[in-house]
Amino acid sequence: MIPVSQALAKAREMGVTVTVLFTAVLMDAIYQEMAVKDRDKPVVVTIPVNLRKYFYSESARNFFGIVDVGYVFGKTPVGFRELLAEISSQMQEKLKVEALEGRMNSLGSIERNVFARATPLIFKDFFMKLACDFAAKQETATISNVGKIDMPEEFREDIRLFDVFVSTNKLQICMCSFGDNMTVSFTSPFSATDIQRRFFRTLSGMGITAEIAANQVDGE
Repeated sequence: MIPVSQALAKAREMGVTVTVLFTAVLMDAIYQEMAVKDRDKPVVVTIPVNLRKYFYSESARNFFGIVDVGYVFGKTPVGFRELLAEISSQMQEKLKVEALEGRMNSLGSIERNVFARATPLIFKDFFMKLACDFAAKQETATISNVGKIDMPEEFREDIRLFDVFVSTNKLQICMCSFGDNMTVSFTSPFSATDIQRRFFRTLSGMGITAEIAANQVDGE
């Protein structure tokens, strides 16, 4: 848990959003824990985007898209400001309405394809699974900012914070805030917590204080 005011102040100081700042911190933490031989491979973070901010919809179902940002660090250490600028630039481009529309139209055209519609379901399921597995292998981690949560006035004094966790087969952060309390929740299929430690140490080095809690994962 970290103070929203501190996170916002640091993000504004660096000229980016909190999501961009934390994405860069996460990618840098992953890079620091990569074996040297693997540092020529891209670090790709997937970011779910609430499409209701960009397109009108009356649907009560989830309406979101996915944005991928990536960086190849290489074997030479890179400055954090350089990484932050690259991630911010990628996000700005991929969050343009035209880019989001293009992605949705591309996915929609596959669904409307005559040959795809005529293909038996058993084959569709097989090839969709292959495509999903391939896409998953290209992703290193996910960061999802649920955003600000509000409650009726009569409940607020009795609530300290909200947090969000999801089941995942890769490292994932879910963020949300209530009042001045922001929770940054990690879920991971790995018992090692080196990336999480580097992530919060980096924030601490920026002057962002954190209250940390964790479940027991090794039985000791």
